[in-house]
Amino acid sequence: MQSQLVKSLSLSRCRRINSAGFKRAGPSVTQRLNSTSAPKTKPSPALVQQLRKETSCSIQKAIQALSTTSNDYQKAVEWIQADLAQAGQKAATKLSSRTTSSGLVALSSLSNGLGVERIGNVGIPLRVGVVEVGCETDFVARSSVFEKLCRDLAWSIGFYADEGGVGPSRQYIQTVDVQSILEAPMVSEPSGAGEESAESSARQFEATSPAISIQTAITNTITLVGEKITLKRAASVTALPLPLESTSTLSAGMYAHNSTAPKEARGLSGTIGGVALLRLKADNLRGLILPETQGGHGTEWRAEYRGLERAIARQLVGFETNGLRAKEGENGPVDDGPAPLYSQPFHTYGPLAARIARYQNLNLDTVGGALDAWGPASGMEQGSVEVLEYLKWKVGEETP
Repeated sequence: MQSQLVKSLSLSRCRRINSAGFKRAGPSVTQRLNSTSAPKTKPSPALVQQLRKETSCSIQKAIQALSTTSNDYQKAVEWIQADLAQAGQKAATKLSSRTTSSGLVALSSLSNGLGVERIGNVGIPLRVGVVEVGCETDFVARSSVFEKLCRDLAWSIGFYADEGGVGPSRQYIQTVDVQSILEAPMVSEPSGAGEESAESSARQFEATSPAISIQTAITNTITLVGEKITLKRAASVTALPLPLESTSTLSAGMYAHNSTAPKEARGLSGTIGGVALLRLKADNLRGLILPETQGGHGTEWRAEYRGLERAIARQLVGFETNGLRAKEGENGPVDDGPAPLYSQPFHTYGPLAARIARYQNLNLDTVGGALDAWGPASGMEQGSVEVLEYLKWKVGEETP
């Protein structure tokens, strides 16, 4: 009797609710199954692969970005960048108290400094960027994502650097205020190795408007690797171009110890990095550095000179150095300390000199003596090679 009463009251209540005009909150199960609403766009596998390659995002993020933007690739890139920026800010805040004792020193040369490359009648200035970028572990320091970030940062520093060798100091190697550069647009290192032509150099120096700032690029990489990353210091090596008719020019040699950069990269990266700024003087300099098509010695001579540049930079990186030259009255180490560069045995050039006939008899007892002899041996008339300045950085070292 009681159960019949409860059932009767329930039916009566349902009739009152329906008669009052109340509607169901949503569609029935059958209606949902038979719904004809369009599903999200299925992402293109080719676009997923391209998006992952360009942004280093996960496959899930690539699929989500393309599905959300209906396979509009540019909008998908923007979606990924916005997602990385949001996640990166949270990660950077969370990781801010950690230390960055590992990392890389990266170096990138935007133009090689021999004065061969030209845009019209204007020579390309010498431009090199150097950075030390810190991370928490060697595992991340060896990753391709972090290594590429370091080379891109070095390229950006070289791109934006003020011209050196002017003003009272006359210094070509200059430190860069890291904080002043963080909001500048990131300029990534172009792909492909080798000396740049005038056309490619013109494209590199052309003003561009990249989508993200240097700080955002760092923050995005923090999201990808899950570690704190800091741009610890930066420097540039720059000089105004000299006229093609000049009998002197400037160039820069680079070397990185334990370099992790791929062979096709233009820059270098390692645990220790060094740059040597050299000055060449010769009455027949134009004939030496110009390509064969313009009546010069071209490729062969420049390759030999590049070998000398690299050997000097490698000497600086591989051996402790106390300045360039010994002070008057000094010869060699002082108080059992490191010797000046010019007084050191030229260890790093021996293997290269042994492979080229005209350099096999060079006296390599000192770097200074070898440089004095290299000019005449290479065919330079009334020529000389001189190291003007140098820079050597090691990951994690204390800085003034």
